[in-house]
Amino acid sequence: LPLHGLLPGCIPLSIIILILSGVMTPTEAGAVASVLSFAIGSFVYKELKFSDLPGILVRVAKSTAVITGLIAAASVFGWSLTFEGIPDQIVTFMASLTESKIVFLMLIYLLVILLGMFLESISVMIVIVPLLLPVLKTFGIDPIHFGVMISLATLVGLVTPPVGPGLFIAMAIAKLQIIPLFRAILPFLFAMLVSMILIAFIPELSLWLPSVFLK
Repeated sequence: LPLHGLLPGCIPLSIIILILSGVMTPTEAGAVASVLSFAIGSFVYKELKFSDLPGILVRVAKSTAVITGLIAAASVFGWSLTFEGIPDQIVTFMASLTESKIVFLMLIYLLVILLGMFLESISVMIVIVPLLLPVLKTFGIDPIHFGVMISLATLVGLVTPPVGPGLFIAMAIAKLQIIPLFRAILPFLFAMLVSMILIAFIPELSLWLPSVFLK
């Protein structure tokens, strides 16, 4: 049945609805989605049994350990960079390179993507955003526009080696090697880069919806 195949789509949809409605935190929504996944697999598709739970939990623990180790190492690296004042020096250098708004936005993209290749995305935001916010007024960049750009750039870092936490999650689940996996995502990565450039050149793409709600 068509609806039978649409049921798994309820899982990510439930996460989005629960988070955006403010009912649950992302962690709580993820827990609910896990229960929903098991219920669908057990009672609808009848492919999962309660006896499968120990093996599933062990695999989840191993995958989580890999990702947590990567995030921990990236966080330590981010702290080291901040302690040495390197991001501050980079931002100051970037601001001195150009007076063009577009060029500065491209430099922000480059900086965030490069850091995202080695740091976890939250660490990148914590390190970079406070340093860049005061510079935005100089170039007349809207904070909402800036926030959308930073979010997209960190997503690219999530799927770019050598850290690429998103890649390691996919590797652990699909049991693939990183090189074939990275080759497979290249078209999607290219699409993301094109979207980033369009958003940088056309701020209205990221500003029109907030402007509707702020009226």
